[in-house]
Amino acid sequence: MASNRKLIVCGLMAVLLTAGNSQADIILQYDGPLLTNVFPSVGGIDFTTADRITGTVVFEDVASTQAKSIQLSTTVAGNPGFEFDIPDVLNPGLFNIVTNDFTFAGTDLVAWDLTIDGEAFGGIDGLETLSISSVAGDMATIDFLGAFQSDAFTFDTGQFSSAAVPEPSSAGLLCLVGVGYAIFRRRNKERAIGV
Repeated sequence: MASNRKLIVCGLMAVLLTAGNSQADIILQYDGPLLTNVFPSVGGIDFTTADRITGTVVFEDVASTQAKSIQLSTTVAGNPGFEFDIPDVLNPGLFNIVTNDFTFAGTDLVAWDLTIDGEAFGGIDGLETLSISSVAGDMATIDFLGAFQSDAFTFDTGQFSSAAVPEPSSAGLLCLVGVGYAIFRRRNKERAIGV
């Protein structure tokens, strides 16, 4: 019986600890338009008008002016191309975040300018770049200033849509359910052995 009380206390503590942290991140999915202006390389891998930039950006809240996590990718020649996956913008790894500017009006994202470059695809003679902007449109480059540079862009802007995110307090509820299940199993086990 005392061990059941310990389980209940642990479960309630887990719920209380997570209930105070019910602020969920804001996750926005990006779907860019087709890249309509294509400048092929000479003998390299090229973009086509079937390519686009897509991705996900994560914010602390709507007061944020910079994303805290970024994942942008593009197709190349209509197939999977390259990706910049930056789980923490404070530690971008081998990538360079050139711009990371976002503006919210209330809960709506109204302006953005995000540019990332780094070695993600192709040879070592140039960097890849992905850029999305609410003013200038989208741009993708393979091997910037390299021998086989390929560029694609559009002046059209893409769209952001929100993704469903469970609040952190859901973890506390799951803990409570787990504690209840553990108590249920323990009682059934005790009954089965005749305690």
